[in-house]
Amino acid sequence: MIQTCQKLSTSTILAILLGYLPLLSAQTTLKPVQPQREEPSHIATNTPEKNLFVLANLSLAQRFLDKQEYDQAIQRFRQAIEADQTNPMSKIGLANAYRKSGSVDSAIKLLLPLANQENHPLAMIEMSRIDHELGKFSSSEDWLKKAESIAAQDSKIGLIIGKVLLSRGELTAAMSRFKQVQSDFPEETQSLNQQASLRFNQSKEAFLEAMKAHQQLQQGKSANPWDLYRKTIALNADVVPALNNLAWHLATTKVEAQRDGDQAVRLSQKAVRLSGGKDPGMIETLAAAQAAAGDFESAIKTANSILNNPKAPHIAEHLKLYQKQTALRE
Repeated sequence: MIQTCQKLSTSTILAILLGYLPLLSAQTTLKPVQPQREEPSHIATNTPEKNLFVLANLSLAQRFLDKQEYDQAIQRFRQAIEADQTNPMSKIGLANAYRKSGSVDSAIKLLLPLANQENHPLAMIEMSRIDHELGKFSSSEDWLKKAESIAAQDSKIGLIIGKVLLSRGELTAAMSRFKQVQSDFPEETQSLNQQASLRFNQSKEAFLEAMKAHQQLQQGKSANPWDLYRKTIALNADVVPALNNLAWHLATTKVEAQRDGDQAVRLSQKAVRLSGGKDPGMIETLAAAQAAAGDFESAIKTANSILNNPKAPHIAEHLKLYQKQTALRE
């Protein structure tokens, strides 16, 4: 309800993928890569020439990614893989390019062997990104936890995870990661914490605007709090009332074009989890969302869990609807 690059080290490649190209240029002068070098089979194994070839292609690929020129980035990552098929970073970079270009299945095909068989934390982080974008939030969280446990002493991985969380609006968790690695990355974590603090403040403003618009709507005035709730969640994904109120609307609105049961389930599940799993109002919203998504079995079970709770006085009426395979509409 509403409420010097003799050897291509892992750290060097990781720096590329993190975007630290200025640091690399201070150590290495990259040779220009000629476009016709599509088949680098003549490059001997484990030579400085091969390492530089891979490094140059990864550098160029990252620059193309930054410019959203995904076809060019994919081409460069493929050239790096052809030169050294044992380098997991080239494959992870290619998967990242695939994901950003919309070729999610191709990205997953590259990442799963690295994540499941080689236990590569960066592959797990990329899988977490993909699952989050697909709405598989529980699986996304599991991938991040696994990456963190495998690379618990690697501050670079901790920094990357913090950035991922920040991009999702999970500000408290992101700032916790930044605190853990701030001695290794003092300037960067300071900047990232400032970004998180700014998002906190902006989300508060957006939420206050949303609540004001919601009140106006309840008074019969023309208002649209729903986009403001979305703005709040985009800035700070842990604002429970915004999650709950938007989920209720998406589940119960009579306007079919605005209804989205699946998204309502995702939002309400997160609201229930963040609120400790005991708030009857959040649980009532989850039941309505499950019914809207057509999962009446779960809706009935969820509603029954708060059936005699005085803080959910309408749940018995809602339960009767769910038992008749009917979703709630308000």
